[in-house]
Amino acid sequence: MKSFIFKFFIPIFVESKNILVEGLRILNATDLCLYFVSSENIICRDLYIDVYIDGISPDNCKNVEIYNSEIHSGDDGIVLKSTYNLNRLDYCKNIHAHDCKIKSR
Repeated sequence: MKSFIFKFFIPIFVESKNILVEGLRILNATDLCLYFVSSENIICRDLYIDVYIDGISPDNCKNVEIYNSEIHSGDDGIVLKSTYNLNRLDYCKNIHAHDCKIKSR
């Protein structure tokens, strides 16, 4: 498993489809860790995340599965959002998180 130390970088996926984030190890991230906006068909699996704020944040996303992951966060390990990004408001739909270890400080 590869390790990354992100200090000022937030992976953001905007209006993306068919995303696979797998086997990623992110340590000491200082902000949001993985942020998906108005995206669909997302799989996050086998991740190890250590972040100071939020771990995985689907915002207005559809068909998301998060599993077999360990998340240590300063705030929310996994947080579903419905914000007014891209000048439209929508809701998260069909979100499944299972077999995860989540620790919030």
